[in-house]
Amino acid sequence: MKTDNHFVFTIKKIEALPFPNKGDRISYYDTNTPGLMLRVGHDYKSFYTQGRVKGGDGKVVRILLGKFPAISLDKAKAGSSIIQAKLHSGINPNVERKAVSDKNKIVNVQDAQTVEWMIDKYVAERLMSNNKKISQNTLNDMERLKKTFSERELTLLKKDKKTDEWVIDKVQTIPNWLDRPYRSITSIEINERFDLFSRTLRKFNAGVLKPLEREHQLTFRYLNAAFEFIIPIAALENPQDIMSNPVSILSALKKLTKPKARNGQIEVNTNTDFYEWMYAVNHLQNYERETGRDYILISLFQGGRSDEIASLKWEDIDFNQRLIKYKETKNHEDYQFPMTDEVFRILTQRFKNRKKGDVYVFSAPKLKNGKPKVKGGHIAKGGRCFFENITKQTGKKNTHHDLRRTWTTGATKSKINDKIIEFCLKHKLEGVAQNYFVKNEHDIREALQTVENFFLNLYEKQAKLVVN
Repeated sequence: MKTDNHFVFTIKKIEALPFPNKGDRISYYDTNTPGLMLRVGHDYKSFYTQGRVKGGDGKVVRILLGKFPAISLDKAKAGSSIIQAKLHSGINPNVERKAVSDKNKIVNVQDAQTVEWMIDKYVAERLMSNNKKISQNTLNDMERLKKTFSERELTLLKKDKKTDEWVIDKVQTIPNWLDRPYRSITSIEINERFDLFSRTLRKFNAGVLKPLEREHQLTFRYLNAAFEFIIPIAALENPQDIMSNPVSILSALKKLTKPKARNGQIEVNTNTDFYEWMYAVNHLQNYERETGRDYILISLFQGGRSDEIASLKWEDIDFNQRLIKYKETKNHEDYQFPMTDEVFRILTQRFKNRKKGDVYVFSAPKLKNGKPKVKGGHIAKGGRCFFENITKQTGKKNTHHDLRRTWTTGATKSKINDKIIEFCLKHKLEGVAQNYFVKNEHDIREALQTVENFFLNLYEKQAKLVVN
């Protein structure tokens, strides 16, 4: 018996329709509502509406309305009427639904592309592209960048109206941006956060109330670079994904300034300043005062960078040949420098006094469980705590990098050749000069010893002035 599949839909008739065998399905059509149909399978009854898109390719388009009885007959009829109107207007609801779905997928992807995601992508695909080795300093900068945009507590300063001096204003907690979609960051927020850091008390301030000057400038420059990197890539993948760099507001307002060249150094031209500084170095009041003293003196006499000296291992020290190996320096070259007399004396004494298991020349102090207090196993580069103690003794602030400038001054006053000075500072030389100095160790040994003698003689000379 042939089933009549065209009839006026009612709830009773729909409920009475039998389920076909598994794998079969039967379609029924409502003669009262244009386009409305019911498809019945072995365990379901689903409403659809169908029709041709006006101005389309002439093919019948079928759109699912929902399963019965989850969707009532009245709602199915109403839904069918709405969709039929779209078909007559030239709109394909299936295409429209797919566009919405694709848009939602894009939104979900974009929500997952957070500020932290952007920074990590910038590091991996820009800074470390083509297997380019990234320096530890740059990695540290990236960690500071993330810290700047995480939730943190800031001690804010303000200018006293009467004295024009910096005073404590308040403590303020700023929100975490790392888990926010990078597209949601606005220029207004960037400007406000930058202004807060511009009056944030330095963490290591030696008791002086003074806001940050360089640190936040650097981190916002890196954030700017990360946005400059990601924006064109996003637009290439999706031409509709257009946004402006929110950090550019700082340049427009002239708040991102060029870093001022630092010129600090230990004074060697005045009567007793160098003696007072050396006296403070030799009388550090820190827990690891011998380590701090030796670290600073070797840095000065070798003209070394903070991380190069701090990370020296005993395997880098050749006492027989009186040589120090510097590996993976800032310019990605390895160096082998002669030890001067005082450096040899200091290292020999440290080697005698080293503790069992010490790998580093300047090993970090250890916890009760035997693990080092400082990540990496050696003292923190820069020796900030040691220099803060020197500042308290002398009243003059200096940093580790000032030692390199001081060494350069000593070398210049000792009339050392400019090319030798550049090599001793581990600046990359072009042409034959680099190979010449590598092969002519005597010239480097003589230069380093001459500069060391300059400082030791200066110390003795000024010491006599203090005694007298």
